Amino acid sequence: SPGTPFDIIVLFRNNSDSVLNDVQLSMILPEGISLASELRDKRAVSKTWDEIRPSASLEERIPLVVSASEEPVRRLEAIISYHLPGLGAGARLEERKEVEIAIGAPALTLELSLPSKVLSDEEFDIEVRYENTTQTNYQDVEIELIYPENFDYLRASMRPHVGNNIWRIDTLSADEVGTTTISGTIRGAEGLMFQLRGMIKIAGYTVQEQLIETHIA
Repeated sequence: SPGTPFDIIVLFRNNSDSVLNDVQLSMILPEGISLASELRDKRAVSKTWDEIRPSASLEERIPLVVSASEEPVRRLEAIISYHLPGLGAGARLEERKEVEIAIGAPALTLELSLPSKVLSDEEFDIEVRYENTTQTNYQDVEIELIYPENFDYLRASMRPHVGNNIWRIDTLSADEVGTTTISGTIRGAEGLMFQLRGMIKIAGYTVQEQLIETHIA
C-alpha cells in the first residue's frame, strides 16, 4: 500500500566451482518507489562484495516505500554483475531479475469537498475528511492543501501547523477518521474554474492525492 514501508530481498548464490570477484548489485528505482530512509531522493541502489566463494550465498534487504500512483503495478529490476577468474581484465558477467509489485489501496485516504458553485468575494467552506483504513497506527501524518493564487484563506476549524495549508498529526490510529473545515473567499470572473489539490502523507511520502474543482458563479 502507498505509504507503507516494505522490504525487497535480493538473494544470490554462487553455484559455480569458481570464486566470483568484485560482485556488484545495482537497482534503479522507478518513479513512485523510494528508499524508506533519509536517502529517499536517491534513485540508484548499489552494493559491492569483494568475493563470493563456491556454494556461498548473499542476501541484501532493501527497505522501500511506494508513493501514491494510479498504476496498479510497478516493476523493479535487480542486476548482479561479477568477474570470473580466466576472463580478460575488465570483463564481467551479469544476471538480471525483474519483479512486479502490485500496488494495493492506500493506507490513508483523503476526501475534499467543495460547494457546487461559489460566488466571487463571498465566503465558502472547504471540507476535508481523512481516514486510516487499516488496523495499523501511523505516525508523522501530514495533510497539505494547495490553493489557487486567487483564493484568500480566512480560518480553519483545526489550526494549521505550517502556514495556512499544512496540518500535522502525530499519530493517526487504526480506523480513525478526522475532519477539518477551511473557510475562505475566491476572486474571479463568473465561469472561472476553481481548483484545489490535496495530499495526505506518511513521513513525507504522498499516500493519496486528490484534485477537485468548482466554478465561480
